[in-house]
Amino acid sequence: MTTYTAIANTEVDPESPVTSDLMTKLRDNPLAQGEGTTGAPRVLGRALDVVEDTNSGSQGVSTTTVTASDITLADIDWVLLAGWVQVRQSGGDVGQVTVDYQTTTNAGSTWSGATNILVQKTEAGTNQRFGISAILDISGSFDGIRIRVTTDGNSASQWNVGIISLGGS
Repeated sequence: MTTYTAIANTEVDPESPVTSDLMTKLRDNPLAQGEGTTGAPRVLGRALDVVEDTNSGSQGVSTTTVTASDITLADIDWVLLAGWVQVRQSGGDVGQVTVDYQTTTNAGSTWSGATNILVQKTEAGTNQRFGISAILDISGSFDGIRIRVTTDGNSASQWNVGIISLGGS
């Protein structure tokens, strides 16, 4: 990380000389702020475009899992998952859709767990849309998160999900 060094008022007063030390601070301090270096002023979330990822798609009638969203994390502890899933059940049996998330600690080489966010059964011949939202604690050593949508053999689905950073360390 880049070091943050405060600039004293005496360094920028009228008639103060432009020094290499001052120029180094003017170069490094914005980098340190962007990296969240200890002691650097924090950039407020409302000043940023904090959407990390958004994705939409669909899948036909089959037993399948589709990765709806897959992002890399950097110093993020909390994320908001928000969106919707629409399920069309066209067979004679009850159908089901599941939305879950997994995390990785090795840049996506392997994914752990499958924590359900939504498990919804649908009646025969229905077409239903379900809103989803969850605040997920992903603090720790995770460096990626993915959202998955799974339907059984009786349903098809469409979705639109987004992951928004709520901040970190």
